[in-house]
Amino acid sequence: MYHDVVPENELDSSGFRGAAAGAYKVSRPRFREQLTAVARARGDAPIVATELVPLARERIPFMITFDDGGVSAHTDVADALEELGWRGHFFVTTDLIGRPSFLSREQIRDLHERGHV
Repeated sequence: MYHDVVPENELDSSGFRGAAAGAYKVSRPRFREQLTAVARARGDAPIVATELVPLARERIPFMITFDDGGVSAHTDVADALEELGWRGHFFVTTDLIGRPSFLSREQIRDLHERGHV
């Protein structure tokens, strides 16, 4: 479960701003390191919620989620996940759609069209 993926030393570039929110953000390089580690450890891809029921009997599935709807979902996260053939779940704070450092309606639609939830 993630909140935001941001450039080094740019904690306020996506999602909620300030030191308290910054504690829940991860840098781009660290995020990619973590994805690589999960891929190595698991050997399978995360699923999306619509796949959960049929798979529950075959293996223990996992999902990757992101809270708040920071713009990094579109500018960084989706590409990194897609490089591995993965998709993520993005929980968007609807009151903040279109505000600075948060996803726009168009970006949310694009994520959906790319297979993210």
